[in-house]
Amino acid sequence: MNAEAIAPTAHLLDGLLVVGQPGVRHGPVLRLAPEPNRVTVQVACSLSDAATIADLLTPVLPAGCTSVRLAVSGAGRSEPDRPSPAQLLADRLGMEVLAADGSVLLVRGMLYAGGQDNRWWSFRPGAEPVPAGRRQPAPDWDGQVAEAMLPPPLALRLVPVPAGLWLRAAAGIDTDWLDPAFAVPPDPDLVTLLVGAPGEPEPDAVALGRWLLQLPRSLRGKLLLTPYGPHLSVVEKTARWLADRDDLTHHAASGLPVDRDGRVSTVVVTAGARAGWCPPAQRIAYLAGKPPRVVRARPALAGPAADPRWAAEATRSGLWVHSAASRTGAGWAHGVPADASRLLITVGAPGNPGADDVWPFVADLMRGLTDVDRRYARLAVPAGTDAQVTRAGRAVAGSYGRPEIMLLDEMGEPIERDAERPAVGRPAPAAPPASPARAAEALPG
Repeated sequence: MNAEAIAPTAHLLDGLLVVGQPGVRHGPVLRLAPEPNRVTVQVACSLSDAATIADLLTPVLPAGCTSVRLAVSGAGRSEPDRPSPAQLLADRLGMEVLAADGSVLLVRGMLYAGGQDNRWWSFRPGAEPVPAGRRQPAPDWDGQVAEAMLPPPLALRLVPVPAGLWLRAAAGIDTDWLDPAFAVPPDPDLVTLLVGAPGEPEPDAVALGRWLLQLPRSLRGKLLLTPYGPHLSVVEKTARWLADRDDLTHHAASGLPVDRDGRVSTVVVTAGARAGWCPPAQRIAYLAGKPPRVVRARPALAGPAADPRWAAEATRSGLWVHSAASRTGAGWAHGVPADASRLLITVGAPGNPGADDVWPFVADLMRGLTDVDRRYARLAVPAGTDAQVTRAGRAVAGSYGRPEIMLLDEMGEPIERDAERPAVGRPAPAAPPASPARAAEALPG
């Protein structure tokens, strides 16, 4: 028998109700959190016959269900001479039906209404549809995103994305949902504000900070400033500038959050839109008068054979290696600026220098890095570190193709010469994966 001749049924598949041929999936796998009194329905056949679909759904809807969400692109779009399929279904079922009027994108536990002006709508029997935001299930912050739609700084524009908003160059090339910006996993508690884009001019940190100060206080404290492209320093400067003028804690990501096989990690994106190194400190908090504080970090990188006399902790620039018995200089180490071109492993601090026997511990750290991270790793010591210590460290650096050690001044800024020798050119990192994240998936209509 021809597959098209098989009558559709409503059946449970991976926690969803699917209307279509038994066992046949229509579109990507949906992983949505369960909601009381609401069920998500994926329709794998034509929506034109609302009566048939309603008749199929009625006997299989869970007890107490009062709302149906259609995971179908365009199900909420009406025509001049015909109501939308969602309205017809709501009238037939006698309950609320949620549907989008445009493309529906699946992004890590969320269904997003793509397009500049598209959104979800709530359809009820015999009533006019009511806007229901862009995101389903809606995060707590969904309704606040509209409050950020103030005119952005000169030469910038705001683009809605599933995770929040994207602030990018006004003259930048238009992108569609295949851009990794649309695949950034939404944070349940914070509104992600992507800053910049690979290959676009670097935004001005002060202009960005002044614009952010105009936003409502309730929203300002819920933003996660996130660099998209090699704009780590812009996000860092903006967060510090805000913290100096605000009594709120401001959060910044150390790179672009990506979903890799169900786990969220953060990667630095290069100007060429390639995935670079994975920051040990994934998220930083900024508060006036205090050094930056790491609030989310990768698991410890030191292996089980690491020397217990030494410790490594994540900082916004990479890793800080210090005596396990002392955190003297922690404020200096955490203040070392981040740079997209390098994962800095800083050994010691002013007043808390490293010693000759620290380098086996550092070598163990280097071995614990991924191949991509190791290509970006660079060793550094504070200016004034004993020359014998830097000579011993250069052997470790040289074994990984980095025969120089960077000197850092009292502000944590690099001094443009190696300890004891002129700086040598750092080889360009080998090309990492072509894209930092897979694209968002669109649901068929």
